Amino acid sequence: MKISKALKRISKLKGEIADLSSRITASNSCMAENDFREDVKKLISEYRNKVTELLGLKEAVMKANVSNGIYHNILLLSEKKSEIQMLKDMDIKSGKELSHGYNDAVYDYKCQIGLEERNEIVDILEKEVEDIIDSLDEFNATHEV
Repeated sequence: MKISKALKRISKLKGEIADLSSRITASNSCMAENDFREDVKKLISEYRNKVTELLGLKEAVMKANVSNGIYHNILLLSEKKSEIQMLKDMDIKSGKELSHGYNDAVYDYKCQIGLEERNEIVDILEKEVEDIIDSLDEFNATHEV
């Protein structure tokens, strides 16, 4: 099975597991005079089977990624995305700003990296992320688990 197909199956399994989890937690008890909506023990068994399949696929994908040297790119992708988010969250306040508090004071701010420079850095990082994703997509479409 190609890695891309395994990743699609992993995604589907995660959804099925979440659905089973919701059904299990919602169906365990009911009013004494009512019938149970679902057999919780059967659902738990299905849940465990899906989790076992999910773990097997995740392990196979991880082994394929590590043995083919692509795992570094997966980690790098995560770190680049974190850096992008950090930069987008960074305070870039600069100039005078009126405070709407008790004294309506005017505060003067300065920043080390301004909006324009921050956006340029983010654009470069987003291009790098796009390139990494493209290489991972190609790898996943051509390698087996």
